[in-house]
Amino acid sequence: MKKILSVILCLALILSLCACGKKTPPPTTPVPDDVEAPVLPVPEDSPEPVPEISEEPAVSEEPAVSEEPVAPSGVSVTLYKGDDNAENVIPVECEIAEQSPQAIVDKLVELGVFGSAVTANSFTVDNSNVIHLDMGQDFAALIFSSGTAGEHIMVGSLVNSFISVYEADAVLITVDGQPFESGHAIYDFALSFFEN
Repeated sequence: MKKILSVILCLALILSLCACGKKTPPPTTPVPDDVEAPVLPVPEDSPEPVPEISEEPAVSEEPAVSEEPVAPSGVSVTLYKGDDNAENVIPVECEIAEQSPQAIVDKLVELGVFGSAVTANSFTVDNSNVIHLDMGQDFAALIFSSGTAGEHIMVGSLVNSFISVYEADAVLITVDGQPFESGHAIYDFALSFFEN
């Protein structure tokens, strides 16, 4: 029995030695230790890096500039002109380049109130809120050559337009510094807003 017991012990010892000697295989990807990469100095004479060239067109940050000239903004006003039957003076919303007597007169020419260009010589507003408007001889000639209906439309359009733009109470019209006379009336007094 001693022999059997010694054989069993020897086998147990051999098996235990074989089991302890078994090694696990190393991992397939080695795990690096925490090693810092060395920092290399940059030479001072090194050329600047060349930017990467893209095949897409560069987009400009600046807004596109239009080739067309931009019209300056004007002043919105209410002017007056004759209706289609030349019986009434009606309002027209429009824009003038600047708030000046000549700009108003020029717009009235454009609206067809006057058949040709007329001149505004001077313009003042007195303490009673009355406009003193001195017109050129070309204005008087147009009024003189028209009938009473045409005169009413032209004078009414002029007076109402100036009262509207300058928020005045009345307009006193002169021609080259003299009282304004037409073939039908002498306008030596301030004219208030023309009602239809």
